[in-house]
Amino acid sequence: MKMIVNLLILLGLSIPAYAEADKPFPEIRYISNLDDEASFDVLKEHKAFDNLSKDLPGCPISLVVSFETMSTAGGAAASFTSIMLSAGTLGVVPVVSNNDVVIKYKLRVHGNLITEYSYVNNFTDAQFLYAIEHGLSKEAKVWAGSTVENFLADFSKDEKVKTLLEEYDYYFAEAADKS
Repeated sequence: MKMIVNLLILLGLSIPAYAEADKPFPEIRYISNLDDEASFDVLKEHKAFDNLSKDLPGCPISLVVSFETMSTAGGAAASFTSIMLSAGTLGVVPVVSNNDVVIKYKLRVHGNLITEYSYVNNFTDAQFLYAIEHGLSKEAKVWAGSTVENFLADFSKDEKVKTLLEEYDYYFAEAADKS
């Protein structure tokens, strides 16, 4: 089977993306540090992720969605200056921060990273010293939700994912057909 697939690839014949096939992906555990139910729902609506679930402990395939904020060089200087000004005025002047928000989608099998997709956007926030909220701002949460469509497009084109799923079908197709 693998020789036929490799031969088709060498001949330049296109193999349709697994995401466009009639059957969904195998069970995938969803892990995320985003407190955003909408992203999970959008993924679940996609045909390929019918078997996506948050409650699959021990599942070998997992999709890990995480965010991190990284301060920019100018953002660090602006934050320091505005914190000093805010502290000097007892919180009257807001604290300005400028951070890059990075959303990462990682596909892991048995803890090993198969593929990773990162999406970056820059956000500037102004908050008062005594009312600083940690985590993503409302604007950043909206943007994070919009990265799902980009992820789905990138995921369906990824050769590593196609190879993984072809191997999964090679070893487990009969077990899936029996159930």
